[in-house]
Amino acid sequence: MREKLRVNNSRLGDALAALEDSKRAVWTEAGWVAVQSPVSEPQPALPLG
Repeated sequence: MREKLRVNNSRLGDALAALEDSKRAVWTEAGWVAVQSPVSEPQPALPLG
């Protein structure tokens, strides 16, 4: 069970690091917090086909 938890914790750590690197999450004293992204202008859809 410890080996399985270690793998899951590693994946979680990798995911959190990626979110932090992309500025989508930050670590605070209260724990991890999602960063609100600013509302961007709508992008036109690409034509299909």
